[in-house]
Amino acid sequence: MSNGSRPFRETIVQVLATVMIPVTVAGTGLYYTRWQQNLNDLKTMIDLVSDQAPEKRKYGIAMFEYLLKNDKVPVEFVTAQLAYANSSADKEMLPLMEQALLKASAENAKVADTFRVALERMPSRIFVYAMNDKQRACM
Repeated sequence: MSNGSRPFRETIVQVLATVMIPVTVAGTGLYYTRWQQNLNDLKTMIDLVSDQAPEKRKYGIAMFEYLLKNDKVPVEFVTAQLAYANSSADKEMLPLMEQALLKASAENAKVADTFRVALERMPSRIFVYAMNDKQRACM
């Protein structure tokens, strides 16, 4: 009886090995493809946000909001984007970024936590009200 079950066990092992190798290769390929796509999305968004054309920057911020809603933006990246927007010459960049974060957090609760952690990592800010652009240039 043990002789009859041994070939059956070997057959089962061979069948499992034959099935698992392609499944493992396909799974690894799928993981790498998704990772590469996420990386390309972030790179495209960075290129758009840092573009000189205001239309492309706004499109980049909309893409930022979309990626946030779909959990494709790490906390470190949100912190870096807020720091970039805070020091940008474009006065509309920071408010638009913050609006994108708030809109995304309304649809995805994880974004609110990400936003809070990103703000905690940034240095404290002091807001000074400028009456006009001439005063703003003095700061």
